[in-house]
Amino acid sequence: MVIPGKLKGIDTFTLCNILKIDTAEYKKRVLNSILKNKSFRPSVFEALLSNEKMALLNESMYKFEPGFYLQQRSVRDYPFDAGGNVLGYLSEVDSTTLKNPKYVGYNMGDYIGKVGLEKTYEKVLMGQRGIEFWKKDNKNRLTDKWEAGKYDTISIAGQNMYTSLDIELQELGEKLMQNKLGSIVAVDPKTGGILCMVSAPSFKPKLLTGAERKKHISELLLNPALPLLNRSVSATYSPGSTFKTLQALVGMHEGVINTQTAVSCGGAFYGCGSGRPMKCLDYGTYNLRSAVTFSDNTYFATVMQRVINNPKYPNIDSSLSAWNNYMYAFGLGKKLGVDVPSERKGFIPDPAYFNKTYGNGKWNYCTFRSVSIGQGEVVTTPIQVANEMAYIANKGWYKIPHLVDSIEGGDTYAMLGKFKEKHNAIDIEDSIYEAVHDGMQGVVERGTGTNAKVKGINICGKTGTVENYFRGVKQPNHAFFCGFAPRENPKIAIMCVVENSGRFGGTYACLLYTSPSPRDRQKTRMPSSA
Repeated sequence: MVIPGKLKGIDTFTLCNILKIDTAEYKKRVLNSILKNKSFRPSVFEALLSNEKMALLNESMYKFEPGFYLQQRSVRDYPFDAGGNVLGYLSEVDSTTLKNPKYVGYNMGDYIGKVGLEKTYEKVLMGQRGIEFWKKDNKNRLTDKWEAGKYDTISIAGQNMYTSLDIELQELGEKLMQNKLGSIVAVDPKTGGILCMVSAPSFKPKLLTGAERKKHISELLLNPALPLLNRSVSATYSPGSTFKTLQALVGMHEGVINTQTAVSCGGAFYGCGSGRPMKCLDYGTYNLRSAVTFSDNTYFATVMQRVINNPKYPNIDSSLSAWNNYMYAFGLGKKLGVDVPSERKGFIPDPAYFNKTYGNGKWNYCTFRSVSIGQGEVVTTPIQVANEMAYIANKGWYKIPHLVDSIEGGDTYAMLGKFKEKHNAIDIEDSIYEAVHDGMQGVVERGTGTNAKVKGINICGKTGTVENYFRGVKQPNHAFFCGFAPRENPKIAIMCVVENSGRFGGTYACLLYTSPSPRDRQKTRMPSSA
């Protein structure tokens, strides 16, 4: 720490040598301290000293007093090399931060959560600073307590938090995603607790603490693969064929199909007459279960066409709005409210969007037919698709996915209550879900996702292969796999996306995973902040 007003007779040569800075940098730091915090108040001159610098300063500190002194500060310690995007990192409080009324009580040089859980639960982890009021003389020296300490307040330590994260599963997921771009999200369907949240590439939490923090964060910020981006909540993708499970639910609930409804694929969907047909991969006739199992495009294009053209709706605006409401109930097209920042809401196209794009009355189902198979205008995040799987596993409800299960000492700031509530806006019969479950189990046992098969466990899954364009240029396809297990009593709902794989979801994104063991899950404990 430096007090600029007391910098007289300082051995600046030795100090600069120890800190490995030149005199120009020294003068710049002193000037910044005066501008930010006045000349008589202490400011951080250099944060997070290395062990080597600390030892050298301790030996020579008498040469720099009273203008400089050493201040002990708490530093985060992360016992695992996983979960960097989940936990987040800290940064120093600056003048911009202090202008925000949300951060009253912070001082220059304090640390504050920048991203991840560190940011969301900052006030829980920070605790409360103790304040002492002192009198000073005309030379700014402390004399005695103001009113004998009558107005002093004690400090309150930050609270510890316990997460739903299974650290073994998190480490496995990050290992599987090495040298790949994408995400894996796994959720406990019954509680909404996030079991793993992998964003690839990621970073080791330890890199952004300690003396080398600035160097490492610069490297991460300049990395074109964006390791600081939490793809699980901030990256958006067309969901591809994973979207077909929802079309099946909507079609049956709307009564436009049943489990025996048959649709033939002769190579493409021709329901829009002239123009480029929408290809299907497998010739043949499919009912609901087999269409899910083998991911037939024509079947689900037909289903959505019947939903949109359903005569019970007076016009296409009202039928598309009804379809929108289903998607919102499934948790798409909106932020779920997960407890990590920077969540994006994705996009579900509505009548207003098409009216603006094409003009009132100048569009119909054929304008957006690709949406039926999860392409075109529809956009989702990995956390939304994982939550969608939890919704289907639970047969019509979900709890908001979240990482923090409990807070030691109680939920003082009422932050966890929303994660206990069930969301079930649409009452769809269990038999409809069972039919979709049949098709999804078929995906893993004999369909497009057999690479996800695990002996002795009934797994329900769905693959997806997503066309990928960048600035209008075709790129290698994204590979998707999502599902839940076991079917009878789901313990895990999962979503995996591998960007630019150039392969089918069933051959690349199907991860081998087992259901969680009966033992209590290992909890990750976050230490309190000073």
